[in-house]
Amino acid sequence: MKKFLFLTLICFCCSIDSWAQTDRHYTMFYGNALSANPGAAGMLNGDARFFGSYRSQWASVTNNPYKTMNFAIDGRILKEKIKTGRLGIGLSFYNDKAGVGNMSSLNAGFAASYGLEVFEDIHLSVGAQGAYGQYSINTANFTWGTQWTGQDYDQNLYSFEPGYSDVNAFFDLSAGVYLYGQLGDHIDLKGGFSVLHITAQDVSLAGVEDRLYRNYTFSLFPEIRIPYQRIGFVPGIMTFFQGPNKEFMVGTDVKYYIKESSHYTGYYEEVSASLGSFWRAGDAIVVTAGFNYAGISAGVAYDFNYSKLNLASNWMGAYEFYLKYRLGFNYRWTVGGKGRF
Repeated sequence: MKKFLFLTLICFCCSIDSWAQTDRHYTMFYGNALSANPGAAGMLNGDARFFGSYRSQWASVTNNPYKTMNFAIDGRILKEKIKTGRLGIGLSFYNDKAGVGNMSSLNAGFAASYGLEVFEDIHLSVGAQGAYGQYSINTANFTWGTQWTGQDYDQNLYSFEPGYSDVNAFFDLSAGVYLYGQLGDHIDLKGGFSVLHITAQDVSLAGVEDRLYRNYTFSLFPEIRIPYQRIGFVPGIMTFFQGPNKEFMVGTDVKYYIKESSHYTGYYEEVSASLGSFWRAGDAIVVTAGFNYAGISAGVAYDFNYSKLNLASNWMGAYEFYLKYRLGFNYRWTVGGKGRF
């Protein structure tokens, strides 16, 4: 009985957290830059890319694990008409479901960005995204303290809880600055800063105003290739602040180049495999693995939870995987810089 009450309390705390931390949560943030920064739309070495990911969390704690699906497509447009910069667009979609009430956060957005070469082979882009957002919940499976009979819950008893709306739809606005390019011959740069939920929209389902905190996110994930070796490193750092909520994550993938991409001709694309580890402060140690074959990339990660919740989770946190496809590979750099990135 004590174990049951303890797990019930833990699940309740998780439910409270799912309301307070309303943004979706990813481990492999470097897999899809567009998910957190509209400035990344169309900023890639190629014509277009497609991305999909799935994440499941807390399956060891609850029979209703938190699930997140994310999809995106972006690319460059008007290449022949715009000579001094590049214009990118992107479509993104995510759906996050949590807990017994299937607390759902859905977002479908359109992003546009424009980038310029600010230094030799270093580009800077700015972008914005407008999106349709929706929060929903199903209270049919909820049980309340007033429905406890001493032995179990009776949902036929009146809960004395206020009514909840099933759906709340709203407009969501985000913007970001994104840096990409090459520093020297062996370092690729990617990263930026973004502000999500600029409109701080009301997301309440209880009839009382509850505005979403703005999310301030910074990320940087360069790729560092060791000269004349088949080894490289892809370190990453990501942090965000959203009202009282914050996150800090840092680590690296170690990449082995089975076959490097052509530096000048663009005839060969990279084939590589990677293993890595990341640390999410106060929450989890993460192990990652990835594989790249030409324009196809796949990655998988597992979070080992070490927070106070590990008493119930037994160190098991979340698994996540993604699949990405890039279309229209262009060689990175021409002789003497001024690459066709």
